[in-house]
Amino acid sequence: MQVRIYFLHHPHRLKTIFASKSLQIVSFTITEKGYALRKADGTWFPFVEADIKNGPDKATGAMAVLVAMLYERYKAGKY
Repeated sequence: MQVRIYFLHHPHRLKTIFASKSLQIVSFTITEKGYALRKADGTWFPFVEADIKNGPDKATGAMAVLVAMLYERYKAGKY
């Protein structure tokens, strides 16, 4: 939740951090529920649907934010 809140308010700061050549590791503590993408009936959670629809620039879920930041790193050539 903290990453999501920070990302929503400071997306350029996180992009800068992830694109930095000096970044060596990123660590998260995410509970089991944080990895869930689908409801019990197999449909996407609404926040996952929104992340898929809106793309990496408007990511809100923890996994989507991480993927968006890794994509920024890739685009910056720091992989």
